[in-house]
Amino acid sequence: MDGPPDAKDLQPFVLSDIQASNPDVRAVRKAWLKVNLKEERKGKAQELEDSNKRARLLEDQKDDLDHILLGSTSVIRTRKEELKKAEYRICELGRLLDKSLMDKKEIKLDFEAQIRDLREALKKCEEKLSREILQKEEAERNCHHLRYQLEEATRRFAVLESQEAGKRLLGSSKKIVDCDATQKQNLWSAFEMPLDIIIDKCLIQKIMVEYNYVSKLIINVHQRLVMLRRLGNGTEQCSELVCFRMYQLAIHFSVHFLRVHRLHGSSRPKAFFADIYFASQLLYRCTITI
Repeated sequence: MDGPPDAKDLQPFVLSDIQASNPDVRAVRKAWLKVNLKEERKGKAQELEDSNKRARLLEDQKDDLDHILLGSTSVIRTRKEELKKAEYRICELGRLLDKSLMDKKEIKLDFEAQIRDLREALKKCEEKLSREILQKEEAERNCHHLRYQLEEATRRFAVLESQEAGKRLLGSSKKIVDCDATQKQNLWSAFEMPLDIIIDKCLIQKIMVEYNYVSKLIINVHQRLVMLRRLGNGTEQCSELVCFRMYQLAIHFSVHFLRVHRLHGSSRPKAFFADIYFASQLLYRCTITI
């Protein structure tokens, strides 16, 4: 111990050694008991006051905590409402996202179907274009071949005409040699026919042959022209067909004028019909050079 003990510390030892029957001892003992009780009461009062202070402090803290709890409760309620709104918004956005994904998938499928259709249409157009190009090339080759045949036919016609004229002269001379007197007389009368009538007959025969040939040629050219028009390139052949029709018309009028001259004995000179014939020949040559 740091110092001497107090009396209250020694009191239990002293009182326990002294007999309790002694009045002084009992008085002292009672006094000590009172002192001890007073000190105990003081301590209890102090403890009670401290506990009351602590209780008041706790009450104040409880009020503060209640106030804080009230504020936090309102904040929590507000946060819960905001959280519910956020969850509802998230659900709305999720539905919108699902819908947009479905729409995107449908749009993608539609675009893919349209792309397939366009590719098929493009393939068909390319095939059709290739077929039309082949048909056009074939028609152009046929047109060139037709022009070549026309030129060759004209050349052969001229050769045949000269050969037929020679044959007719040889046949006429042979008939004159072999026939009897009456036939000779008829042949001589035929030779004594006017030159204009002979020219008319020759012109009519030549023009009729050319008319029939050009009519068949116009039919073939018209068929080729229809094919080329379908391919979109028939302008040049159309002009050629017009020239052929002009040539056919000139031949037709030549035949008509010659027939009128023979039936009615027109006084127009035969050179006029020859001019018509040469004009038709000129038109024909123009068609060949186009």
